[in-house]
Amino acid sequence: LHVSNAAIGTASKDGSKVTIKDSKIYKTDLCISAYKKKKEFSGGRINIHNLECYDYNKKIEIDNYSSIIVEESL
Repeated sequence: LHVSNAAIGTASKDGSKVTIKDSKIYKTDLCISAYKKKKEFSGGRINIHNLECYDYNKKIEIDNYSSIIVEESL
């Protein structure tokens, strides 16, 4: 995954599952986000191996219904 000049690098919501092997995210407002938007769904899940995130305002945003697992982060 390569993301630049975006509001959010990657997001998962409402029961969605995201798996990323390698990522380079830069010049974003938010690198990764997982959340529950609609009450009838569960939260989002993100698993990332090798997260590289540079030049951001906030690295991770998560709510109480979701999970983010990051292995080997820069």
